[in-house]
Amino acid sequence: GTMLKSTVACARGTLNDGLKVAFTAGAAMGFGVVGLAAVGLSFLVIVMKPDRSQNQAVQYTHSFGFGASSIALFARVAGGI
Repeated sequence: GTMLKSTVACARGTLNDGLKVAFTAGAAMGFGVVGLAAVGLSFLVIVMKPDRSQNQAVQYTHSFGFGASSIALFARVAGGI
């Protein structure tokens, strides 16, 4: 996808053209990931809120995020154990 587009932009134009394509695609992907994370976080707080206080809902959401990042770290560093 993006690597092919940036390679073609470099081959047909300059290195700067390829970097512009890569940066634009990376920015779009970054905004998409952050947007989905914000929606997911909001959803978790709303779902947990009816039975718990606001502090408990935020604490559980924080714990959920810590566990997810730990799983991602070990999957990346340890080769997917």
